[in-house]
Amino acid sequence: MSTAENNIALFKSKKNNENGWYKINSEGRKEWDKAKVSNFWKLIRKNKIDRNDYDFSYFVFPEYEFKYISEEDDIYDDWTTHLFSNTETLFQTEGFWRNGTMKEFPEPVNFKFAEFIGSFEFSYVTFHAIVDFTKAIFHHEVKFNDSTFLGGVKFFNVQFKGMVYFWHTNFLKSSLFQLGSFEQKVFFSRTIFSDCTEFRDVNPRYMEFLEIKGKDFNNSAHIKFTNIDFSEKIRFLYSNLSKLILVNSDISEAYIKRCTWNITNRLYLKDEYLNLEDSEEHYRQLKKKYDSIKNWELSGLAYVSEMEMRKKRLLHEKKYFTWIIFLIYDKLGGYTHDFIKPMRIFFFSTFIIFPVTYFTITTKFYGSNWNCTFYEAAKFNNLLPAYQKSLAASLPVLKTDLTYENWWVKSIQIFISTILIAFFLLAVRKRFKQ
Repeated sequence: MSTAENNIALFKSKKNNENGWYKINSEGRKEWDKAKVSNFWKLIRKNKIDRNDYDFSYFVFPEYEFKYISEEDDIYDDWTTHLFSNTETLFQTEGFWRNGTMKEFPEPVNFKFAEFIGSFEFSYVTFHAIVDFTKAIFHHEVKFNDSTFLGGVKFFNVQFKGMVYFWHTNFLKSSLFQLGSFEQKVFFSRTIFSDCTEFRDVNPRYMEFLEIKGKDFNNSAHIKFTNIDFSEKIRFLYSNLSKLILVNSDISEAYIKRCTWNITNRLYLKDEYLNLEDSEEHYRQLKKKYDSIKNWELSGLAYVSEMEMRKKRLLHEKKYFTWIIFLIYDKLGGYTHDFIKPMRIFFFSTFIIFPVTYFTITTKFYGSNWNCTFYEAAKFNNLLPAYQKSLAASLPVLKTDLTYENWWVKSIQIFISTILIAFFLLAVRKRFKQ
């Protein structure tokens, strides 16, 4: 075989203890043959990186190349401090790049079906174009800390068998995590999602989102979870969830602590109108979640959103009678979670609508009896009795001797006022629920 063929055979060959790449020590850990590892990476730099060839499909990588030094060294450029066995050690990574060169992939990178046998470092790397890790296997820990994906990244059916770190990682274009497995813990800490990120059909052992801030989102950015069965193994801590999209997922058991939502008069999930029934269920799950931790305010806001989705779904399904009931429930009572709305309508009807109605009825009554015009009769009428009638009817507990010319107007006011007062009391009870 030619030298190039020999190199390809080396790149794609198995790296195990049987062919001398490493030995298993008494603690069950791999002790890599440093000479073989160094030669492998030297050939990678010479035959792939130097030639701008970034196709690593089916490659089998040993551990990443680390060069350890003592703290007395004066070289600190490109060095990183890490903790190993509680001992602070300075080291420099080479791997794909020679020391002193930029850690970047200027063109699309293909890691399809690649295997990473040892611990691996993609930290402080800039990926200028799309990166594809389809069906790659990471057998040990991998780090993407402080790296930047400028062209998007695809983790499709990837097996992560060790810990995964995305600390301060920048996803500036779309990113996909679909299928595959996360067998150990995964950390997204202060990660920047500036475009569309989707987690689809993944079932991690433990996944944590820490301090994903709102300033990191633009108008089109979002984090989308599709077909995810959340539990406390997926945790959201101090993060902005204003651009969260849920599709056919169950978030009721997720661990959520001090996160920020998109809230005005209710809680909003992004793209909630794409599937009304699905969104209704997700809001119901959030209500259940916040009920369980006695956060009544957010539980109430999620309940209002659930009712709003149901109302819109009923209209879409042409169930008009039920829709009218929900419309009244919303407009008069704010779904019993807004005590201002019923009081606003109560005062408006009590001090404007019904007094004017009673005044008009009385004036017409006088006009017909005195055989004069409405405007002539109005000069002899008084608004004070109209306000007295309105107040008496709005508060049914009050007993008066007032005479109503039209009993049906009084009956309508009593009915409406009773409903508004009930909505007000229910809303106040839920707001101050302990």
